[in-house]
Amino acid sequence: MRHRLQQLVTHLRQRSGPAAGREPKLSVWAGELKRLAIRKLHWSAGALVNRVLFERIRFRAAGQAAYFNSLPGGQPRLHIIVVPNVLHFLTTAVRLLPDSCAKGFVLNGAAPWEADYLRRHFPEIPQARLRAFPGRPLQHGAVVDWLLSLEQAPFGLLDHDLFVLDPTLFDA
Repeated sequence: MRHRLQQLVTHLRQRSGPAAGREPKLSVWAGELKRLAIRKLHWSAGALVNRVLFERIRFRAAGQAAYFNSLPGGQPRLHIIVVPNVLHFLTTAVRLLPDSCAKGFVLNGAAPWEADYLRRHFPEIPQARLRAFPGRPLQHGAVVDWLLSLEQAPFGLLDHDLFVLDPTLFDA
């Protein structure tokens, strides 16, 4: 933020300083600083809301128990974290997975239409929806913390863009 502010001051001095034949206008400086402050405040507010939502999710473990109970036992468990706008990668990655793995979708900020699409094309894969600020999924580390705090069995995570071409990798 400090570096960005220094760049802004330099830019404004060049644009409206003595070299340009006029003195810097306070209104220009104030407008640019206000714009930067609003952007920073918006980002901070979104992060704060997501943190509060994550804490609510963590303490509502009972509500998510159905998701974990729906995954078959005795098989390796794979949680696939679904973020917005990744279905074009995700559908291919999921189709390459062997049937011997218990799969589950963790919807992290995915839109309702994306959840419906996954439900239609992969009805056998259960879903857990994490509530997040619109357009801002929870941080990946927070979702992993959530899984570690609730999952009792050994499990793996699969990114939406990881294409496992050798299914024997899951035999171990």
